[in-house]
Amino acid sequence: MLDELYPARRLADAAAAAAGAGLDALLLTPGPDLRYVIGYDANALERLTCLAVPAASDPFLVVPRLELPAAQASPAGRLGLEMMAWEETDNPYALEQGAEPAPLAQVTRRGRGPAGGRPGDRPSARQRARLAANRPHRAAGRR
Repeated sequence: MLDELYPARRLADAAAAAAGAGLDALLLTPGPDLRYVIGYDANALERLTCLAVPAASDPFLVVPRLELPAAQASPAGRLGLEMMAWEETDNPYALEQGAEPAPLAQVTRRGRGPAGGRPGDRPSARQRARLAANRPHRAAGRR
């Protein structure tokens, strides 16, 4: 019954709608849109939970580590959706950009993100490919 309430095609429909509107991706945070698309009724907390639905690649869910079991137990857990958990001291926005999360203190103290020059801060090849595929186009007329 849950599969009927939360069909997998909604993710594909969301990606197609983003592409049709000329968007690179949709970002859905806790609320009715997230619940409709993947069936995860996430709590709206101060910690980032965000579904990224790129127009041209696979969607993924960024979720706090403490919320990961709830996300996996929801209908979203049956969609084959990649779930990227982040720790309390990580910068979850780095995951949205396709990089490994850097500790928030590092980002604040050094004034730069996870590609700050330390080998452990570099994104994996898969994440770099995803980032490159989803980077906004810099062509004239496109923002």
